[in-house]
Amino acid sequence: MSGGLAGLTLGTSVVVKGGIGGIVAVAAGTNVVGGAVTRATDSSTETRPGDLGEMGFDLAAGAVGGVIGAKVQGAYSSRIAHLESTEAGMREAARRGGRRSLAASRGRAGVARKVAETKRTAEIAATVAGAKTTNVIVPVGKAWWERRENQR
Repeated sequence: MSGGLAGLTLGTSVVVKGGIGGIVAVAAGTNVVGGAVTRATDSSTETRPGDLGEMGFDLAAGAVGGVIGAKVQGAYSSRIAHLESTEAGMREAARRGGRRSLAASRGRAGVARKVAETKRTAEIAATVAGAKTTNVIVPVGKAWWERRENQR
């Protein structure tokens, strides 16, 4: 639950072009909320939705997932910038007219599709990377914490 919420909101943050701080805050916050919901619906009497230790793990895991997702998104930035620059050059050539304007208009539509496709791919990759990171960290961290507590 918590990883799914973090992944969903990470994708939303990337779409609205939130900075890394916003992405991390949204991912961490929703991971805390998702963890509390998961604990509230758990049938075990040992779980408490407001357990501060659990919430700390959820916060940290969500933040790390947000950072990873933002870094994956950033990896696509240069490709997107190059495609957008190419499209702008084609738009200018078409505006000027002449022999190249028809070719520039046709090619520009293909480049515009490639820009949109690359942005969607970046958003999906960032969301998946962030959610998968969160989904791995939480159980591993909680198992480590429980083992540590049981040894005391």
